[in-house]
Amino acid sequence: VKDVHYKKEQSDIYLYISYYYSIHGNYANQLKYAQQAVELAKESGDMRQMINSWKDLGAAYFEHPDNKSVAQALEFYTTAKTLFDKHIKTGETHLSDKDEFLYMEILVTLGSIYQVQNDMGAAIGALEQALQIAVKNGIIVTEAFSHKEIEILYQALGNKTKAEKHYLQTEKLIENIASKTMESNHIQYEIQLLLAELYRETGHY
Repeated sequence: VKDVHYKKEQSDIYLYISYYYSIHGNYANQLKYAQQAVELAKESGDMRQMINSWKDLGAAYFEHPDNKSVAQALEFYTTAKTLFDKHIKTGETHLSDKDEFLYMEILVTLGSIYQVQNDMGAAIGALEQALQIAVKNGIIVTEAFSHKEIEILYQALGNKTKAEKHYLQTEKLIENIASKTMESNHIQYEIQLLLAELYRETGHY
């Protein structure tokens, strides 16, 4: 596809290569190919490709082990969200499942980035938006994950009543999943620990 007519396809391949290096812990190459994917996506003019590539470039910065690149991660995820809001959400009455999943993924990670930056209000806002999409589309694991992250934030803010409400909702969601995965099992494990800590703090031994 190394041809002037296939910029989008080239960008897509670079995203796959970047992902390959991310799972092998090669940060330098993950970042290198994510940056190339962004440049080719911009040349292609394909809006969804641009959104995907900005998101993955943000992921390359956010996944850096020393957490020194969080500001860049926030910038690029915000770019992806802004492009989506401006060109996809406003232009199409009914979003496809794929588009909604992409938007949800951006919001979930934005919530995590805001949490790292100690901006709890923005983190809750992003995660609640992601939660709405997960509920609408029946994506139970993401729904449970969003509840879990929101409740952690409420607990950090001292609102233990809201925290408990979300914890118990997450627990119920996870228990009702028919086919458990490693991710859902881990969320269930985390919820038990978090609930135990909450009840310790509130004296419900």
